[in-house]
Amino acid sequence: MEPRKRALIGVRLSVATDESTSPARQREKGRLMAQMKDYQIVGYAEDLDVSATKFRPVDRPQLGDWMKNRHHEFDVMIFWKLDRIVRSPADLSDMIRWCDEHRKNLIFVDDTFDLSSDLGEAMAYMASVFARMEAKKISARVADAHRFLKGTRRWAGGRPPYGYRVVPLEGGGKVLEIDPVTSAIVREMYCWAVTGVSLSEMARRLSQREVPTPRNWIRLQNGLPATPARWNPASIGKILTSPACLGLKMTGRSSGFHRIVYDAQGDPVQAADAILSPDEWQLLQGVLGAARPTRKKRVNESYPYLGSVFCAKCGHVAYRWINRVGQTEYGYYRCGVSAAVKRCDTAAPMDFVEEQFNAIATHLFSTVQVVEPALSDVPLDNSDTVESISRAMKDIRAEKDMGLYDYEGGREEYLRRINGLAERRKTAAQAARVSPRNLLPTGSTFASEWASSDIAGQRQLLLKSKVRAYICRNSISFLFPEDLQKELVAA
Repeated sequence: MEPRKRALIGVRLSVATDESTSPARQREKGRLMAQMKDYQIVGYAEDLDVSATKFRPVDRPQLGDWMKNRHHEFDVMIFWKLDRIVRSPADLSDMIRWCDEHRKNLIFVDDTFDLSSDLGEAMAYMASVFARMEAKKISARVADAHRFLKGTRRWAGGRPPYGYRVVPLEGGGKVLEIDPVTSAIVREMYCWAVTGVSLSEMARRLSQREVPTPRNWIRLQNGLPATPARWNPASIGKILTSPACLGLKMTGRSSGFHRIVYDAQGDPVQAADAILSPDEWQLLQGVLGAARPTRKKRVNESYPYLGSVFCAKCGHVAYRWINRVGQTEYGYYRCGVSAAVKRCDTAAPMDFVEEQFNAIATHLFSTVQVVEPALSDVPLDNSDTVESISRAMKDIRAEKDMGLYDYEGGREEYLRRINGLAERRKTAAQAARVSPRNLLPTGSTFASEWASSDIAGQRQLLLKSKVRAYICRNSISFLFPEDLQKELVAA
């Protein structure tokens, strides 16, 4: 008496949603077929959110693991339909060859054929040709739909940006609107950032308050339990640097090429109301940009001048180094370029540099008022800037390099957008004016704040002041921003 054959039931779905019933139906169809043939079910290979046109069977997470590492555990693979495993004759040929080499059989329930006979194999090839044709039609329909939706405020699908939620649109479709709960968290993070709170400290505060992370917030909205995930500085940085805070429509994965969507005239598509005004967002990017040099942490101790001392030859940030000769320590600042790239020979004694900084902070800045940005929910001017238009042109050129204009009429659309933006940038450059920053004095001087702050607070004061020190061999020069120079002259 021959032993019962062992069956692996395969399940695949290109797009899995909460409403999807196909996986359960596929499992049930496979179970009934195994029961009818008296096969022993040894497992299920479920690949959800996996496209058969993009991933070969052997490259899929679960099915690939069974084929590469566990093929000795089954004799037969059962699928609901042929298109659940392949959508092209080439992939089917590879699958048949693999089955021949490993002495496996393939059975498709609703297509009523298996590969144990020549007739079944021929029918499978014919079906794979039609499956490929259908896949191309589906891909074309999806591309056309996304191209249409791209230039509108309609939401094409996926996870909404943090601070927003997806709501039905009257007449059909969906759009984004501000989520009152998560948008309040974004506003809070903005207030923290512009007042000098680091991303790491923000993550600690949010985790301590047990505020759901972006992924957990989505899970809770879908009725799923939250995971033990905690906030991390990188995810907060992505939220605060994303133009989605301005209500602009974004495309692409957040971990990859995440970019603004532009309409046919080259204008950013406004998907929803803005959480942050344009002036607030620009101020935020400046604050976060100034804080970036501090991401490199010292293991032993911090010091207030990290990110404010630079090499006078190459302009690279300088670091403090300690050299020990016997029992004696010699400290100095030197160019921070990697030794592999031929570091500049600039260096200045540590004590000398820090004495100069301390003299400036306590004496020269004794009358300089410390200012903080005035936080307001009043919408500010949203006029074109050379910077925003240049960023739009860069994104559109990147889209062309990625082949996103490779369709009939695509070249004309690209030229219309890029030429329109070039004209607007020229106009904006001619009419450019410096907008006054909405800053308010705190009532204390730089010197008093310096004296009462710890090392981390002193570093934030220097970074916000934008004072830079440039070192040469045993010498140092300082560069003060224009607004600070005027205040020093007036004093």
